[in-house]
Amino acid sequence: MAKKTEGAVEGTHTPKIEVKIKEKKSFSLEDYRQVIDIKNVDYKEDEWIPLSKAFQETTQLPGIPKYAITMVYGHPDSGKSTLALEAAKGAINIGVLPIFINTEKKFNWSHANEMGIGQGDMLYVDSLEEVEDICAFIRARLKDQRDGKLPTDILIIVDSIGNVVSKAEKAAIEKEEDGAIMKTAKILTQQIHRVIEKQISATKRADAVYSASLCIINHAYDSIKTVKLIPYGGNGIIKAASLVIRMGGIISNSTKVYATKNGVEMAFAIKTDIVVEKNHITNISVKDKILCTAQGFLKNTTEDLNNYKKEHKDDWELRFDDDWDKYGGK
Repeated sequence: MAKKTEGAVEGTHTPKIEVKIKEKKSFSLEDYRQVIDIKNVDYKEDEWIPLSKAFQETTQLPGIPKYAITMVYGHPDSGKSTLALEAAKGAINIGVLPIFINTEKKFNWSHANEMGIGQGDMLYVDSLEEVEDICAFIRARLKDQRDGKLPTDILIIVDSIGNVVSKAEKAAIEKEEDGAIMKTAKILTQQIHRVIEKQISATKRADAVYSASLCIINHAYDSIKTVKLIPYGGNGIIKAASLVIRMGGIISNSTKVYATKNGVEMAFAIKTDIVVEKNHITNISVKDKILCTAQGFLKNTTEDLNNYKKEHKDDWELRFDDDWDKYGGK
């Protein structure tokens, strides 16, 4: 008697199943693009608003990017405003109109003039008091550019966003609500990251006649938990920015550079850190030191420093003598 296979049912067999495989069709990605009607968007090549040779050689960047947002942050007296003025001067040199929004009420036109910037070279505004007003002003200028009322390339500079609060934060403070400062951070995220950045980057499209760029100068504070410098306004501006530069150290801002004139030590420059923390244009990150002078940035080398002192020694003499006479010196 034949032995039954375990698990088999007597008098039955397993049917053979035939699977018919469909023949693959040839696929064309280009044909599929036409089916779903995707339009290719052409963009302009990367371009830069040039800064000084010292900035370029120190950071390995030509300047700050066009069609994008740059944020520069750090402690006071760390060289942030020098970078802003160099950006304004670089814009003027290539036919881009600087729109300078000053919130600190201490703009130094003498310093600007030293760097070759006159009041007729840029649109200067210092009447905007709150974050909402600044963002509305920026959006309005971008709209004017799109509508042809402002038919020119523009660089908008805000110096500084960390010096102003929002209407929402003021209202929360008056009501003694918790998290008042987060109200401003939320508005900056909504306005800069979600709206303004999109309008700025849209000018990189090949069909955009003019370019728009934005440089935001920002303050910062020390983190309590970690050794880190944190820009005001949360992460909204950082997310929107293609380039983020920290000026100065995390604990300290800068050190003064002195020269001796007529037996008196005079501070004529500051030495400060310059750190490229985020760079979505060339992906280069740099940490170095740079000198800030009345005429702009200077490379942190003995040769450059000595050449600068020789070149501007007479300027210091004249300035010193004029002030001495002006204030009644004998």
